[in-house]
Amino acid sequence: MMSVLEEALEDQGSCMDGVTSQTPLIGPDALTTSLAFVSIIADIEMGMADEGIELTLVSEEALSRSQSPFRNLDALANYIMELMTASKPLTEDH
Repeated sequence: MMSVLEEALEDQGSCMDGVTSQTPLIGPDALTTSLAFVSIIADIEMGMADEGIELTLVSEEALSRSQSPFRNLDALANYIMELMTASKPLTEDH
């Protein structure tokens, strides 16, 4: 996930200096622009699909949580692990 984030930051002319697991991904102090954030989410979903794991990160359930799973890198990583635990691998039929 850090490599996806690093690529998105490079695309917008930023770098990973000072980025920690608690760095905000959304909100006024966000690390990226909203457009870059959408790109990061799409890149993560595509990367997981390439590994045979189908995930949809943005959902009504995710957006209705009292604490956003997108608030920082640590929360996003935990959310992805939660979804992966509940996910079924893609088959050749998909």
